[in-house]
Amino acid sequence: MSSCMLLLEQGQYQEAASTLAGLLGLGIGLTPSGDDFLCGVLAGLLLRNQGSHPFALELGCQIRPRLANTNEISRAFLNCALVSHFSRAVISLTLLPPFEDILKSFSEIGHSSGMDTLSGIVYALELKLDR
Repeated sequence: MSSCMLLLEQGQYQEAASTLAGLLGLGIGLTPSGDDFLCGVLAGLLLRNQGSHPFALELGCQIRPRLANTNEISRAFLNCALVSHFSRAVISLTLLPPFEDILKSFSEIGHSSGMDTLSGIVYALELKLDR
């Protein structure tokens, strides 16, 4: 994850996206943690109005051919995220709810899926992108 941030700082979007997309299919849960995290990153990029940033576009390009590396449920969630369709918990972030409400809504999603997704959102919000 830190290597992705370093690559982004160097403007190496393709390499950064490839590194991050390598999380696909990895981790625990019915939907692997890496997949949930990637859904969160895609959501976070949109939340910060950078869904059309070259890195965001490249991340989508890197995720699509790897979808076969995960299960059917996760594939469905990732396909939704790739076309900007997200869960109610993610959409509610646009209303700027109190922090406690955010934690509650995400902690109620799966065993760890909600918190993995929220982690991806926070990660995306912290990325240093050039526009």
